[in-house]
Amino acid sequence: MKSIAFKSKYLLLILLMFPLCAFAQTNNKLPLSFNHPSYSQEGFSDFIKSKITIAQPTKTATIFVIFKINANGKISNIKLSGEIPNILDEKLKAAIIESEPYWTINFDATKTKWVVLPFFTGKFIYPNPPGMSFEGDDYFISMENQFNWLYTNLGSNLDDVYFSAPLNQ
Repeated sequence: MKSIAFKSKYLLLILLMFPLCAFAQTNNKLPLSFNHPSYSQEGFSDFIKSKITIAQPTKTATIFVIFKINANGKISNIKLSGEIPNILDEKLKAAIIESEPYWTINFDATKTKWVVLPFFTGKFIYPNPPGMSFEGDDYFISMENQFNWLYTNLGSNLDDVYFSAPLNQ
């Protein structure tokens, strides 16, 4: 009698665990990932940082950089949500294009994915040096505008968006 009760509980446990095992064996491949042999998994921001050097201090800025990647790994539509010095803008865009071969694509050939790179440049120095003032209200309004810009460009459906770790320069 004790053996039958034990076997039925054991069988019930197996039946309950079976659906969980089926879910655990689903395809876990990411639709888009950055894989470079010299950087950690998903080290896109580290790759970009290694390609950009700034000789002099720049004004503090926080922007979003977005671009599209198609199923062939081609990058297009590089956009910045704010302004940065021209030399930095050129180096940033060149580094993004240079990253093309390191993206692993696992999505339908008719689709594209957006990549979002939060970009922080400059350093907060206290007290602020002349010409590099920092106002908290202005920064808050700037960030609100950045997120509005992001929403305008990407919409609210983030299924086709890859968010990179932030780039601190």
